[in-house]
Amino acid sequence: MFRASLGQTAREYWQELRLQYVRWRLLNSDHRLATLADEAGFQDASHLRKAHR
Repeated sequence: MFRASLGQTAREYWQELRLQYVRWRLLNSDHRLATLADEAGFQDASHLRKAHR
């Protein structure tokens, strides 16, 4: 049902929300990427970069 209504899986949707949060924080704070990755639930900055690709 989730995919039918939003066109993506719940996991893909959650991942996109996390990436949007990090983008917003990058623009609106002076925190390091590693800190933002941790806040968004990524293992580390490297994992965040891979998810962003």
